[in-house]
Amino acid sequence: MTDSRKGTARARNPRRTWLMAGVLTASLIGSSLGVGPLAPTAAIAADNDLFRVALYISSGKFNTTVPTAGFSADKGLSIEIPAGAAAGKAFTIAGGSIYRGGLDQFRVSVLITPDFTKAKAMQSALASKYAPSIYRNGTAAAPLYQVVTSGYPTAAAAQAASAEIAKLPAASSTAADMSVTGPFKLSAGTYATEAQARTQASTLRGSGLPTDVVAVVDGAGKVSYQVWASHAAASTAAGSTAFKSALEASIPGVKLTAVDATKLLYLAEKEDASATAAGTGGSNVHLFNPNGQKVVIRSLGGKITVKEKNLAYNGTFELSQLNGKMAVVNELPFGQYLNSVVHAELGPGFPAEALKAQAVAARTYSVKAGVRYEIANLTDTTLDQAYYGREADEVSKAVKATEGEVLTSGGKLIDALFSSNAGGQTADGSEVWGNQVSYLQSVASPDTYPTRGKLPWYRIVTSSGKTGYVRSDLLQATGTKSAAGIPLFTATDAANIRTIPVATDSISPVTGQLTIGEQVAVIEQTVESTAYSWTRLMTAAQLAPKINVYSPLTTLTTLQVSGRGPSSRVTAVQVNGTEVALKSPDSYRSMMGGLPSTLFEIEETGRYTVIGANGAKTEYAGNGSSLTAMNGQGTRTSAGTSFLVMNGQGKARLATSDAQFLFTGKGYGHGLGMSQFGAVGLALEGKSYQEILAYYYNGATIVKQ
Repeated sequence: MTDSRKGTARARNPRRTWLMAGVLTASLIGSSLGVGPLAPTAAIAADNDLFRVALYISSGKFNTTVPTAGFSADKGLSIEIPAGAAAGKAFTIAGGSIYRGGLDQFRVSVLITPDFTKAKAMQSALASKYAPSIYRNGTAAAPLYQVVTSGYPTAAAAQAASAEIAKLPAASSTAADMSVTGPFKLSAGTYATEAQARTQASTLRGSGLPTDVVAVVDGAGKVSYQVWASHAAASTAAGSTAFKSALEASIPGVKLTAVDATKLLYLAEKEDASATAAGTGGSNVHLFNPNGQKVVIRSLGGKITVKEKNLAYNGTFELSQLNGKMAVVNELPFGQYLNSVVHAELGPGFPAEALKAQAVAARTYSVKAGVRYEIANLTDTTLDQAYYGREADEVSKAVKATEGEVLTSGGKLIDALFSSNAGGQTADGSEVWGNQVSYLQSVASPDTYPTRGKLPWYRIVTSSGKTGYVRSDLLQATGTKSAAGIPLFTATDAANIRTIPVATDSISPVTGQLTIGEQVAVIEQTVESTAYSWTRLMTAAQLAPKINVYSPLTTLTTLQVSGRGPSSRVTAVQVNGTEVALKSPDSYRSMMGGLPSTLFEIEETGRYTVIGANGAKTEYAGNGSSLTAMNGQGTRTSAGTSFLVMNGQGKARLATSDAQFLFTGKGYGHGLGMSQFGAVGLALEGKSYQEILAYYYNGATIVKQ
């Protein structure tokens, strides 16, 4: 696991284990249609071997799926259906046009209407739960719109959804006409060419029979084209027979043949008008048999762009069904995959030796992983390694210069873990997994590169009591102090007040704005939040639901670090005075709302102690009550929801009426193994990639496969 952004590292199995797992997977996953095992090659030995990356997949280890996926290439696409050792070329997609594929599963047909407005209203009523689509058929003069739910792997699941939908107010008038569609189709003929099938489909639509053009591939890879009655798909053979009788009776001269599509390799084309405003100009979606069929998408020139990712990739794409959901897998030469991984994980513009170190670590991680996801080696996310399909010459040169090189310890591939930034000290295995690993020891790491050129920020308090952070170049010191001895500054610009010290709206919302000349008190100077050092602020109300996932919690009042590991990363936390034990210490990041690392401190603004006469102490914990201050004459003054408290050394800090927690920390990621910014720092010091790897992976040896 790279964890350049997020995630929790886990121990891996030895290489011989994954080799055997790959063999077993290949032998157990087969197809009733004779398309062969849906499994990648077990062993990756060279950079020109094929590697498989899951962009969307449903597995026990990773679940991110889409109902359909769109693809395009500059010079077009060839859409192929593998059949045993052969492959049938079903459709050709023009350059720039989008091919969209999806599983032809059981669905609920909720509404069929010539009125697009009604179809759109039904789609809107179902959108929150059933992911509906609107399929358009008929003719330009007499269109028909069919509203269907997203696919279900079984008829029973679709029937259950149908029963739910029937109870909705929007479906009350159409409940009697709803049906569950399935694999039993009605064919109006088979044709040798796509053009012949399209002509016949158009003729039948003009006669009143909605039809789809379907490419069918036989066991030898030969392609023919059929015309299927569009709205007559049934979940049972009996239902198909009923449709057949009704349609043949209502449309003179039409002869239909029942088809069990579970026994075919096919692509059924439908026009999807879901995203249109007027019901015209929709895009085609091709639905395929979920029972063991694959669809291969091959570029006729240029990279393949995946619409859902808005990224372009080398190689081919394969669509298939896994665990009831569509899987989207990119297959390409291993070296090209590594080029894109190193580009995403570190990227151009960094020293060549750091890029080489990243290439060896990424190659080792990939080879060690084997076939992790049943039909794919790895995913494209930082659960494994970031992969965005991008390339650059300097990155490719680094991968080529280290071709075949991997890291071993004791003759076995190591878990070549890496993270974005170790915050000055890499983690020990006990701080992430709960156990030590010989080659993943805590070492000092030169990680300050992200702070270059960054300005300091000031933590300020306005005269109205508003607090937050302002960039230092937007304030000017007055040379005076408040009565409490706090330095006063004036705003030189209409400066934004932010939650934390960084101008990124997604993590640091603007809470107010200073006017030019406005005077503020500065209680702290800090650095801008980066991958090296960072700040996060959360209220008890925001944090409690996150903690509640790990430990039952009604109200959050106090939060304290109660244990640290060799690198000072947090290994134990007390919530409301009780320690919350987690299986892996690195999970405290998630428990605290997604902190960048576990190398952090906590400041509780809602908890403070007042020392009165004769040393008497009064403890305050944020409970939402209004704050008051009392002077020497006993006069009480409202302090609102926040005020400043001073310690014996004259240092001020913020106190709030409600429980709030200010996290300040260092590092980005789990911190195990190589720090990517640390590798940059070492390379700038003149270290070679071999020295960088030896520094971060204690006792590991570089070997060439």
